[in-house]
Parts: sequence; C-alpha cells; structure tokens
Amino acid sequence: MRISQKLILIIASLFVLILVVSACQQGNNDAPIEDNTANDLAQNEAIGQNDNSSDDSRETSSDSSDEASEGSYEKLDIDPQVTVRENMDYIRIDQPSIDFELEDLNGNKIKLSDYKGQLVFLNFWATWCPPCREEMPDMEAIHQQYGDKGVAILAVSSTELELRGGNDKEKALRQVKDYIDKEGFTFPIPLDTDNKALREYNNIFPITGIPTTIV
Repeated sequence: MRISQKLILIIASLFVLILVVSACQQGNNDAPIEDNTANDLAQNEAIGQNDNSSDDSRETSSDSSDEASEGSYEKLDIDPQVTVRENMDYIRIDQPSIDFELEDLNGNKIKLSDYKGQLVFLNFWATWCPPCREEMPDMEAIHQQYGDKGVAILAVSSTELELRGGNDKEKALRQVKDYIDKEGFTFPIPLDTDNKALREYNNIFPITGIPTTIV
C-alpha cells in the first residue's frame, strides 16, 4: 500500500513536471512566432516605406534633373571668350554698329546690315602691318570652318590705312589685291576707298592702331 502511494505520488509529480515543461516549451515556441510576426510586419512596412521613398527620390531626382536640364541653357555664359595675348587691347563697347555698303575686290556689294543675326568680325587692317598679316591665316581658318554657320569675317581695307595717310585709291587697290591673291585668302575684303567706314567707326572708338577688330 505504501509502495502504491509512493508510486502514485511519483507518477503525479512526473505528470506535473511534464505539464510544466510542456507549458514552458509552448511558451517559448509561441514567443518567437509572435516576435517574428511582428518583426516581419515591421520589416514589410519598412520595405514598403523604403520603396515609396526610393520612388519619391527617383521622381524628385528626375524632376530635379529635368529642371536642371531646362534651366541649364539659361545659365550659359554667351559672352565671347578670348585668349588674351600680350601687346593687344581688349575693350568692350556697348554701341550699335554703323551700317555701310562697300565693294569687295571682285566688285560685289557688301552691306553690313545684310549680316544681321550673324556674328561679324569687322577688321581694319593694311598689307604693310605685320600683326595684320600674322592673324589673317587664323581669320581664313575661321571663315572656312564657320563661314556657313553664321560667322562672318569682313576685313575692311581703307585707302588711308593702306597708304599710311595717302589717297591714291588705285594704288591701294593694287596692293591689297596682289597681297590677297598671293596668300589665297577667301574671306570678304570690303574696300573703304573714301575712308568713310574708317571714320565712322573711329568715332565709336579711336582706331589708333591696326589691326583693330570690332565684333
């Protein structure tokens, strides 16, 4: 009888222990499931927010890029850029150009206003001027490359400049024609035989030396 009571007590104790252990294991199993579920939900929400943020960022970035692209042209510096050389003066004068009509070496009429809308290099020069002769190959290169793209070279030859104060129009014409034919330059050479263009532009800014180029 005593053995039976002890056995029953032992079995009951084991049963209670099993229930406790089982309950603990069940609690441990349930806890991670709840945590994982909560974590998964939190991660999913975070992923969704990140996706939305990425989309917003992409949209914002795209919008910003579009705005930058659209506004970039407004920020362009359209002022001509030049490489400053020694012994040359660069002066900016906000004055309108003065129209003129002259003949070139072939007898063709050249009117400045016909070049409206183009970038015009109005150059005053003479055949005896070393700096003038030095820059003319560059002027020819510009004429060849950009002459049909809205850039015009007009190298005005004034009788007074060519003859250093003389007034022999025929002599000035022969000197200029011989030089241009020899060098093979093809840009227009307006002949300012009566020095009118020279004097009009000299009133805008004194032409005290050559070459003088007005853009």
